[in-house]
Amino acid sequence: ITPNVYVDHVILTSPVVSVDLAKLQAKTEIINKAGKALEIRLVTNVVNQDQEIVATAESSKILQDNHRGFFLQKTQGIPFPHLWSPGSPYLYRIFSTLFVDGKAVDEIETPFGFRWYRFDANKGFYLNGKHLKLRGVNKHQDYFAKGFAVPDSLQVRDIKIIKNMGANFIRLAHYPQAPAVLNACDRLGLFVWEEIPVVNTIGGAAFVKNTEQMLREMIHRDRNHPSILLWGLTNESLMASLTDVQAKKTVELIKDLNKIAHQEDPTRLTTQAHNHLKIISAADITDVIGRNRYYGWYKGTMSDFEKVMDKEHRQHPEWKIIISEYGAGAKRGYHVEHPKKFDFSEDYQLLFHEHYLKVINERPWLAGGAIWSMFDFGSIIKLGNIARVNEKGICNIQRKPKDVYYFYQSQWTQKPMVYIVSHTRRFYTGKIGESKK
Repeated sequence: ITPNVYVDHVILTSPVVSVDLAKLQAKTEIINKAGKALEIRLVTNVVNQDQEIVATAESSKILQDNHRGFFLQKTQGIPFPHLWSPGSPYLYRIFSTLFVDGKAVDEIETPFGFRWYRFDANKGFYLNGKHLKLRGVNKHQDYFAKGFAVPDSLQVRDIKIIKNMGANFIRLAHYPQAPAVLNACDRLGLFVWEEIPVVNTIGGAAFVKNTEQMLREMIHRDRNHPSILLWGLTNESLMASLTDVQAKKTVELIKDLNKIAHQEDPTRLTTQAHNHLKIISAADITDVIGRNRYYGWYKGTMSDFEKVMDKEHRQHPEWKIIISEYGAGAKRGYHVEHPKKFDFSEDYQLLFHEHYLKVINERPWLAGGAIWSMFDFGSIIKLGNIARVNEKGICNIQRKPKDVYYFYQSQWTQKPMVYIVSHTRRFYTGKIGESKK
């Protein structure tokens, strides 16, 4: 419910931001349905966590009936701003207050964080001028016994589980998720790669039109979140199995989406995720290229991971690379003495992740990685020992951690912790009566 003259939406950016100074720019849309022209005044205030107004901007104009009016405002500088980061997710509150005849008739409050970042092809990711390795996970939103009908409270609980493991980055695969997820990432300090569901193959003209609409809607809804790092355009859509005609159309779609994303939000970077690229040059379309890597699981051995990535970096030194997926399946509580690929033991999963994390950490040009996936999730395509569940999660579908969760917690957090590996052991493949070391 709104009054008949109201604030429709606000677009917030920070054209100036540094350790020493920050300025806010607000583009605010006002709608007048009052039945007459009105003189309106818009006041935009930046409020810190001590409830102090630290910057303000004010504008007035006549707005005709049944019209939309835009205000473009820039505040004065905020000296020595509190910068937003995963380690210190400081949020200011931006109040957009609309006055008619001296009376406040509408107001919107928007959380906002000041920060700047860049990707470097040789040195990885930088936040607020400092190098930061992106330690991430992929997240599906379905939940045990609930499917996709998941309340916000459980979505926020998921984000807390991820944060407590020490992650600083989430890829929302492969679709926009609930606003509560992004709000929690803003508050708790987790960067977000958010993407639209363009997966594997594309369709015709209606598909393209719908895809463009999805991208615009996602950006319009979520562009004010400081947690949003990358706009994802596609996942594994240039597979080797495509025909030349299909591949060419896919490249044209990625170019189209990339252009739209930069038009709608010139302040952020674009990305795409692929395992194989039928057309290698397509990697150059987006600002960042994501690589989905499963060597030691679907193909080859674990050591092929670093061989392939080192070769790609040599051949394409201009690529800004992030590992968008890596993982191996495991059933929680299932352990073996001699782990091997596709045995779905926690033991092999742990060996896999130990290897991949070491490779990512040792290469500064890799901006970071995102584990596939944080939680087991429902899947109609399954190569495991739990029907219709993809078991690559580092927690099971009921959110109970596997051994590998604690491995990452030991590597990614500073708080002292101890975990006895394989305490989840419920299944043992040795002989009855044999001692367990």
